[in-house]
Amino acid sequence: MATEDPPLREHLVVQVLRADDPRACAREFADTHRLPPAAVWQWSIEHARRRAAEHLTPAEIDAALRDEAGLRALPVVVEGDRTLAMANRLHEQLRTMPVEPSAITTAFAHLPDDVSHDHHLEALLFRDASPVALLEQLIEHQRSVTTIAHRAGPRHLLERVSSVRVR
Repeated sequence: MATEDPPLREHLVVQVLRADDPRACAREFADTHRLPPAAVWQWSIEHARRRAAEHLTPAEIDAALRDEAGLRALPVVVEGDRTLAMANRLHEQLRTMPVEPSAITTAFAHLPDDVSHDHHLEALLFRDASPVALLEQLIEHQRSVTTIAHRAGPRHLLERVSSVRVR
């Protein structure tokens, strides 16, 4: 049984995490090896969380926020994980790790114009350290407006958001 065979368990987890549909793959392996599907999925999630913690340290995230190439690589890493462990780790770190206001401004300045990756960094906009000038600029360009609307303030930003017509 895989629970007593670490190499088989590791093999199952790696295959699940590489699959196009990890949940379906976990169910298939569970059936094949007569294991509880929840156990195979839990092992896979635990592995994905450990990998996310190793790859998305506060130091690595901070470096990526300050570097255009690093920032471009961040969505690739996050979106390549179908378990959402990377996305959850990034969101958690962006909410809690120390970040200078200049790093927040730099990060948003390096995002693509097509807004496709804005959501990966929006947790930064809830911070008190988010520069008001950046928030105003984002509102002006109709970027992250919903996120900014859910901030606690400042009041003039919330009033401005309420008058924005989203395209």
